[in-house]
Amino acid sequence: MGKLYAVKVGRNIGVYDTWKECENEVKGFKGAKFKKVDSRDEGLEYINSKEPVIVVEIKTEESVDNMTDEEIVAYITSGYAVAFTDGSYKDSEQAYTYGLVMIDNVNLKYDTAYAKRNHELYLVSRNVSGEVFAVIEAIQYSISHNYEKLLICHDYEGIPKWISGEWEAKTKISELLLIIYKKYCDIIKIEFRKIKAHSGNRFNELADSLAEKAYSKSKKTTLKYGKNFVVFNNFSDKQFDELFSNISTDMHEISVEDRSDKDKKCYVLSYDRERLFVTYYNTKRKTLMIQGNQERLFFVLLDNIILNSDENIRTILSEVFKFSVNTSKLNEECTSLIPN
Repeated sequence: MGKLYAVKVGRNIGVYDTWKECENEVKGFKGAKFKKVDSRDEGLEYINSKEPVIVVEIKTEESVDNMTDEEIVAYITSGYAVAFTDGSYKDSEQAYTYGLVMIDNVNLKYDTAYAKRNHELYLVSRNVSGEVFAVIEAIQYSISHNYEKLLICHDYEGIPKWISGEWEAKTKISELLLIIYKKYCDIIKIEFRKIKAHSGNRFNELADSLAEKAYSKSKKTTLKYGKNFVVFNNFSDKQFDELFSNISTDMHEISVEDRSDKDKKCYVLSYDRERLFVTYYNTKRKTLMIQGNQERLFFVLLDNIILNSDENIRTILSEVFKFSVNTSKLNEECTSLIPN
């Protein structure tokens, strides 16, 4: 007989044959408690038992600076999935990120995940919040892939100590970690191992780089257009500043009038009888608006945007305006506007 699932607290208490049945009874149910069991008798015993004492297996010796590939393989052959987690925080972003590396095969091929978040409840805990979310992601990954054992290799020593009770969970992020752990500790056996940061372990370094990569993970630029305007959303302020730096440096024949105020950056570009109004709103939508007739100045500006932007912007502009964007064309247009 395969594994069964006992629901101690949920919509309907009982022992269920499949995870799907169990999930239907506990998913979205506040305070749900359930456990994977070997028999109906074990399930009924769990349902009728008092709250168990949480026992956490922790390996956090100060001498543990690294973890060899051979050790990882040994865990995997014993039925474990192995996770490497890391978190980061930047004041300039007002956000925390996480990086996660999941290994579940002896060839040490891996899956990765990373994300950037800024929930105000957890910002105060900075990079620790990022690593906790990496741990949560690792637990959810392991359960969804039917693993019964998980080894989490982490940087921050407080993660297992909050769970074991050695440290009191006083912050919102530590409380969240305890909630998630208590919810799943009867479904999957979780062990923790502290890995010293930047000690040379390639998977730990990868988790660190993924947490950093999450800061650059941004929404794709979208575009709206009409006969006399183009509007970009998710156009970064860095892209906008670089655009006008190029114009000011290379195109001396273009007159630039600054009409910016506290709410927006606004410039009027003039060349001969052509005029363009360029406005940038550094709000959540990060909107760039270009207004003016589709004449030479209009397309010179678009060419600059395309050549200094990502593939997504190049593709949508080329499709919308039906012209091939290349360096020689930009040079030809710019030459007529730049004095010898």
